[in-house]
Amino acid sequence: MSAFAPKAHLTAPVWHWAPYYTKVVEEVRKGTWKPEAAWPGMADGVVDLAPFGPMVPKDLQDKVNAEKAAIIAGLQKIFVGPIKDQKGAVKIADGVVVTDPELLGMTWFVEGVVGTTE
Repeated sequence: MSAFAPKAHLTAPVWHWAPYYTKVVEEVRKGTWKPEAAWPGMADGVVDLAPFGPMVPKDLQDKVNAEKAAIIAGLQKIFVGPIKDQKGAVKIADGVVVTDPELLGMTWFVEGVVGTTE
């Protein structure tokens, strides 16, 4: 996206699926592949961030990169309570880590999101 908005693009999520698919294809070829839900992330090298735009200060880049390293190391969880819904009700209690299946089953928006799920 930086090519389209070089003065406004901060960064963006990117997905590098090639290594994951290469692994799966190799497992299929060897006859060792088992069907399962896959949740690859930063630690797997699938999810990453695009390069920062020139307007992102170095100190902020360093902070983001430190958080990214903590996520990869398993030291930082992304979806941890308390998490409130649009009406301010606590939906995820303090300290509770939301699982991927729970995220998929969410039928409500978090605090600050405008709109409806209906």
